[in-house]
Amino acid sequence: MSNDLEATFRAAAVQDASVWLDRARSTEKACALIEQAGAGGADIVALPESFIPGFPYWVFVKPLGETTSWHEQLHHQSVEVPGPEVDALVAAARRAGVIAVVGVTESEPGSMGTLYNTNVVVGPDGLLGKHRKLVATWGERVVWAGSPRRLALAPPRRLEVAPPAVGFSVLRVIADRAPRCRSGAEP
Repeated sequence: MSNDLEATFRAAAVQDASVWLDRARSTEKACALIEQAGAGGADIVALPESFIPGFPYWVFVKPLGETTSWHEQLHHQSVEVPGPEVDALVAAARRAGVIAVVGVTESEPGSMGTLYNTNVVVGPDGLLGKHRKLVATWGERVVWAGSPRRLALAPPRRLEVAPPAVGFSVLRVIADRAPRCRSGAEP
């Protein structure tokens, strides 16, 4: 891949299901999909929102009082960034020679159970960055907190720009623009 901003690249947008509420098997599946996309010629691979350990769809269809065990399981199956699941994703991206963006439910070490809807960006050189969803939608707020910071890159910290090997990318998780669109403010 080139740093030339006029270079072309092939992107793979993966539409597949995770192994619901199973961090280990969802990570294995994500790694296989990353490698498959790389073998197919992709330079950048994007997996769905909260692929690891799976999207908490129950927030839209079940009363909160009926979902306690699922919330507990989601917390226990969440991903620490950095951590072993991210290391596995990095290894898969390295083997495939790609940049991968993978949606995870992130837990922060030392927090009191706070979870984030996060995109991690990995490549052959390691963890390139992460983006926590800025504002969770109404139903998601019972699961995920909004981001206390924008995109964490080491160093320097940037708002929403990650410098992968194929140029600059902007990361957003679904509805990140929604509050600004409703208010009429410019993006």
